[in-house]
Amino acid sequence: GVRVCALENLPCTIFVASALADVVPHWDTRASAGRWSTADRETFLLAQHGRAAHDPSGTSTGLQAARIASISEWQAVSKLRGVTIGNHSTTHANLGALTAEEAIEELVVNQRWLEHTFGDRVVIPVAAYPYGRAPEQAERVIAASGLRAGMMVEGGWIGARRSLDPSRVPRWNVPSGVSLKGFTLRLRGRL
Repeated sequence: GVRVCALENLPCTIFVASALADVVPHWDTRASAGRWSTADRETFLLAQHGRAAHDPSGTSTGLQAARIASISEWQAVSKLRGVTIGNHSTTHANLGALTAEEAIEELVVNQRWLEHTFGDRVVIPVAAYPYGRAPEQAERVIAASGLRAGMMVEGGWIGARRSLDPSRVPRWNVPSGVSLKGFTLRLRGRL
């Protein structure tokens, strides 16, 4: 997807959670085994704060295709024209279930790592909140993290809104593996 955007001169941003480099996420492991009910997901997001053990290679689950990119893969695509890297927290924790101080640490530590790893050329000072859930005291969290904005999944375009809280910018969710047709439908606001 990123390479297609670069070839078509469409700017895009990859939001990176540094601790998930080269792992198969817990949620993909559970979902592929048919054990990911709505109740399980809520327990994971609230009681576990969205944090869990990961399968570092995908080999034990056979989910290598669901593996998150490695650091070297992120570095390679970050060099493509129009590609920027953004903050998705360090551990991909549910920031809405953390204290403000914990959420700030998740974002600050990851932003420092992003700047060190990718340089100022590609890092944008914006966070896409994991699971689309904004932290409590989002305005304070964004300001204390040194970021300019935070995006949450509430869907919809910004449009003609007269005032917009930069710590709660709406964003569209585009899951991995979405087809070109599915991506087009999302861009047109049909999904």
